[in-house]
Amino acid sequence: MQALYDNEKFFYNYLDLRNDEKNYNDLFEQPQILDMLPDISGKHILELGCGYGATSRKFIEKGAESVYALDVSKRMIEKAEIENSDKKITYSCMDMNDLNKLPGSWDIAFSSLVFHYIENLNQLFCNINQHLKPEGVLVFSMEHPIVTAAVKECICEFDQNGEPLYFKLDHYGESGERNIVWLDTYVKKYHRTVADIINSLIYSNFIIDELREPLPESSLLINNLRMHQEIHRPSYLMCRCHKK
Repeated sequence: MQALYDNEKFFYNYLDLRNDEKNYNDLFEQPQILDMLPDISGKHILELGCGYGATSRKFIEKGAESVYALDVSKRMIEKAEIENSDKKITYSCMDMNDLNKLPGSWDIAFSSLVFHYIENLNQLFCNINQHLKPEGVLVFSMEHPIVTAAVKECICEFDQNGEPLYFKLDHYGESGERNIVWLDTYVKKYHRTVADIINSLIYSNFIIDELREPLPESSLLINNLRMHQEIHRPSYLMCRCHKK
């Protein structure tokens, strides 16, 4: 991940993507995952993979007492400190695989679209659990296993009028590393089945409260033809769970 988001070409391609007013994160993923959060008023939040701090800032605006936000990318942290600084936010350039080295405990752990980059999900969930206060909550989203399954890429087939028909699915049951091209860059991700993810949470002493596999609301389909693909399979798997 460090080589990925600190790569200058990829970094600016990613920012261009996020600055597009029709980007999926802002239109689709963020409203869904933020809706899964408990009341954050007065809470201390650990954000894993904070990027340039936009969500960290939202947490403070919505009444969180503090946010400890970490990201493996130095470029992202520098941008966060410039654009989304606040006295209640602490930004840290840190690999979440080293979470066990971090002191402290939090009420809520939050992560948006990062866990599919993590090889050892069991260890990550165990480390998060240890850093949560009693009955602390973990809310996260990740690329849906239907999306990450393909060895080459997740391909959509279209009819003669350009309307999406279905997505090709292959190698779903074979968990492991995947290498794809995204934003003109080779990107390493890790595929696991839904069962793998749920069992990792159970192994790590979490109790699952809610799962979501959101599809776009009709209003998003009107002005965004590309979004029509999303009615054929979920792009995201989202989960809210709490410490046992």
